[in-house]
Amino acid sequence: MTAHQNVTRKLPPPVAAIITIAIVLAVGIWAYKATNGDWAAVAAVVQAAVATALVWATYSSIQRSDQQVAVALEQVRVAQQQLGYGSVPNLIVEFNPLADANGHLLLDFINLSTFAIHVSRAEAHGALAHPFVKMLSLPNRTIAPSAHVSGILIEEAYVIQLNSMLTFTDFDHTSDKERNQLEKEDVRQAFPLNEVHIEYFYGPTGDKAYRIEYQLELYRMPKMVAIERYWTLILRPKQKMVRLGDGSWKPTATGDHHGNWRPSEYV
Repeated sequence: MTAHQNVTRKLPPPVAAIITIAIVLAVGIWAYKATNGDWAAVAAVVQAAVATALVWATYSSIQRSDQQVAVALEQVRVAQQQLGYGSVPNLIVEFNPLADANGHLLLDFINLSTFAIHVSRAEAHGALAHPFVKMLSLPNRTIAPSAHVSGILIEEAYVIQLNSMLTFTDFDHTSDKERNQLEKEDVRQAFPLNEVHIEYFYGPTGDKAYRIEYQLELYRMPKMVAIERYWTLILRPKQKMVRLGDGSWKPTATGDHHGNWRPSEYV
């Protein structure tokens, strides 16, 4: 038996009405003969038949309406699923410690969401004598699902300058000082960046803007053979936000020093 044969066939309304009238007339004729022409009894039987027919018609109408509502709700559910209703953006930002072919160090923007993400702003903030903002250039600001783009965070000239400044020194190797964070002014002159801010839009949520903030921390390290550097950069998660209708930003998650995000209401 096929799926089409499992579907209950419904009679067209005119045919159903004719059959109902015929049944009521048949009941009336039977009642007339059974009661030897007692019209009061015939009327009572016919009224009962008509009431039964009305109840049956009402029940059938309600059943058809429920089925139509169920079909409509399923169509809405499928449409919402196709449009991404209920899905959330998942943008991962990572520092790539390996230099590219030109000697630059990059930030990777990875879209792990179900739908595309559009990066509207990618800023690196610095604090020297005068705070400044450096815009990261991305080859493609719209990132498809399971795809990524990269933007230059540190140009080759700064990488070379840091390499020349941060040569090997015999620093403390105890477990609590395995990494020595660098805060000296001379290092900050070579690497003045301290934060990265990313603003983006997610397709299914329309014009709702999202924002992620990271803290940049520079550490002195033992020389890494694969990278050939005595320093490393750590990208610490700071805050996730969503823009409200009045233009203000509402925190949704806060990052800790271990790189984990926690919902803001639990912080």
